Amino acid sequence: MVASEPEDDVQKNSPPPMENNDDNAPSKRFYRQQVWTTMKALFPQGSASSNYVNRKIPLFPAAEQTAERLAETPEFKQATNIKVNIDMAQEAVKLQVLKANKTLFVAPSQKSDYLYAKIKLPSSVEEVPLVQQRRIVKMLAGEDTYEELGIDQTEPLDMVVVGCVAVSERGQRIGKGNGYVDLEIAILVQLGVITPKTVIATTVADEQVFSELQADLFQPYDFTVDLIVTPTRVIRVEPRPEPRAIGVPVGPAVVPPAGRGARAEEAEGAPGVGGQAHRAEGRGHGRGELPEAAHARQRKRRRPAAGPAPPVEPAPPVDAQQCGGRGRQERQRAGRW
Repeated sequence: MVASEPEDDVQKNSPPPMENNDDNAPSKRFYRQQVWTTMKALFPQGSASSNYVNRKIPLFPAAEQTAERLAETPEFKQATNIKVNIDMAQEAVKLQVLKANKTLFVAPSQKSDYLYAKIKLPSSVEEVPLVQQRRIVKMLAGEDTYEELGIDQTEPLDMVVVGCVAVSERGQRIGKGNGYVDLEIAILVQLGVITPKTVIATTVADEQVFSELQADLFQPYDFTVDLIVTPTRVIRVEPRPEPRAIGVPVGPAVVPPAGRGARAEEAEGAPGVGGQAHRAEGRGHGRGELPEAAHARQRKRRRPAAGPAPPVEPAPPVDAQQCGGRGRQERQRAGRW
């Protein structure tokens, strides 16, 4: 069941009709390409904004309007701690969090060992120019404007806002394909930062929303969203998916689950779990993935048998008379003949 607020004659996306053929079966990549092509057409050709569409969480023209609509929802108003992803499409959401005097959490700085960062304004938001706010939410305004938190400093989140390439009204989410957000959500669930009460929301264009996506496209580590906000609609997925991330229970459980699904996602470019373990156990196909026993057999086949070196035969004597008084080099060469 999906609860939706006003829909202004928005044309719904639905999975395209496909023949029953494995080669034509829709995939996550199929939906990504469809959305990227559609979204790129929304911007003037060659515009700077079009650079934030292809192979990314798409920036869309009404991103600021959508962020304002999210800020008007009861879920946003009731939240105190809100984490927002790093994509350009959600930058306006970060500014709305500051505007509402809520605590904003973002991803840690590059190459950081911390879990996430808490944004700290130098003064009240009304006194900070908008240009400076944009630098602050990107962690470009100095170390005194944020505090990075490790696993021993976690604070529970009331709302997490993520980006999507495609999303269904059932809460199924398709990202860029690298799997980092799925892994991040799983870690935050495991640490208790995301609780059963945390609302996972997304802001997208109407063109990114599908009525449903094939269930067999998703793996146990793919999480779902609770709240979908577009320029024209607010969609609440009801009942809320439990557990918070599919296959990743809340509490002291191992995350994310390893197995064939994780291997398949890793093959598609995601940091799946299980791939390194399989290679370490020697079940791969390349030479570098063979077990040590196989390496030993190969080395034994290539290694010559041990034993004394063969004797070196002396060069035949050189007849000076035959050399006809030639120089030293020619006599040596004659000796080699």
